[in-house]
Amino acid sequence: MRKLILFLAGFVFCTGSFAQDPALPALSFQTWKEQQILESQNQVLRSSARLTQLKSNKAPTAGLKDSATLTSSKIKKSEDTVSAAERDLLRAQESLQTANGLTLEDYVSIYLPSLQDQPESLHNLVQKFTREELAEMVKMLVNKGVSSSSNARRNNTFASSKTR
Repeated sequence: MRKLILFLAGFVFCTGSFAQDPALPALSFQTWKEQQILESQNQVLRSSARLTQLKSNKAPTAGLKDSATLTSSKIKKSEDTVSAAERDLLRAQESLQTANGLTLEDYVSIYLPSLQDQPESLHNLVQKFTREELAEMVKMLVNKGVSSSSNARRNNTFASSKTR
């Protein structure tokens, strides 16, 4: 089990560094989403293992009859560590839920901007998109443009009315 956890932790760190390497090809939406889910699953696994380990290390000390050996600060620190690990696990589970719900819009607004300094990667990536993905992205851009121009008109109207 320990080897599996170490392997998975190493894998996550490696995939994170590969994603930033400009020499590697850009990820398609599906690949990016799967990578986010995998990283989140690994975080849940690590957090769960850490919590289990903390709880198992706490159990034997709580069962000791000689309570004089345990200072209140050690007990408090142990409880704080367990509660912090529980919070980490909850955050990791929320992250996994978020990763499972990632959409093409998230991909466009989160991942694609990270490729702005890699025009060749973007060019190659565009050729991999399906027609449906491209159509959806164009709709998003049009909607964003319409909303931006509406805001600009509204701001100009507001500015004009203030100068009158």
